[in-house]
Amino acid sequence: MSQQTEMFKLNPIFNWFNIKKSAIHGLGLFTSKLIQADEPLGIALLKKAQSANYLEHLIEGFGYQTEDDDWLRVIGVRFINHSPVSNIRLEYYNDRVLAFAKQELAPETEIIANYAEIYREINLPIPDFCI
Repeated sequence: MSQQTEMFKLNPIFNWFNIKKSAIHGLGLFTSKLIQADEPLGIALLKKAQSANYLEHLIEGFGYQTEDDDWLRVIGVRFINHSPVSNIRLEYYNDRVLAFAKQELAPETEIIANYAEIYREINLPIPDFCI
C-alpha cells in the first residue's frame, strides 16, 4: 500500500470506506473492509498551511466552518456523523488530526466520531448539535 493511501484511507477513492445513507443523519461514511481495533485510519484534518501537497484529498467550505477555521478535512471526513459514543478516536498532532479505530469495525459499519472532543482541543467552535 502506498504512503499516500496510508495517510488518506478516509478518502473513499482508496476503497476503505463508502458513502451511503445513514440512520443517524443524511449520508454517512461506512467501512468497506474489516478494520482492527487501534488501526490507524490516517489523516482526518490538516492545517491549511501544510496542505499544498495533498489538496486532491482535502475539502473545505462545508458544515460549520468559520472564517478563522484553519483546517481542511479529508474528503470522506465530510460524511462522518457525530455521536457522543464514537467508534473512532481523533488525535491532534501538531499540524494534523489523525483518526484511529477505537474497536474492531466490521464491513458496513458506520464511522462515527465525537466532534466536541477534538474541536475543543484544536480550538474550533463546537456545533450546537454536539452539546
